[in-house]
Amino acid sequence: MSRIWQIDLSNIDLHDMYAKPDIYIFAITFLALIFPNTLFLSCAVLLLGVFEGFIHIMGIKLAKLEKPYTPGMITGELYAVFSISCIIFLIESGMTGLMDWILGFIWIFLTFLIMEFFVWRTAGISPKEFPSKVRSVIFNKD
Repeated sequence: MSRIWQIDLSNIDLHDMYAKPDIYIFAITFLALIFPNTLFLSCAVLLLGVFEGFIHIMGIKLAKLEKPYTPGMITGELYAVFSISCIIFLIESGMTGLMDWILGFIWIFLTFLIMEFFVWRTAGISPKEFPSKVRSVIFNKD
């Protein structure tokens, strides 16, 4: 992803960078396990799985990689398939309602932004810089 966003990570402790998403995924999943009757937390974990699968494919497309592979892609795609299967099951069984999915989406969106903020800080990017980086990557195609 650093190649896509044109970020020099040579002076950064990559373990510090990778730890933030790992801790985030652990915390989101752990919360859903400790509060199993709070369905929006479980919905959030499943929505995160769909997002993970999507973001790995988009990373390959944006980076124009020779080999269609990114680290974590296999687990990301398996997580997406599992999540989609669970979402279909939960919706068809009527175990979740629309509000569970809306709150789950809001929860994932807000907590993901917080996690990303810490990742950007580790990479030396201010939140004000990020929108211009996104525009440059999307609209300045080679």
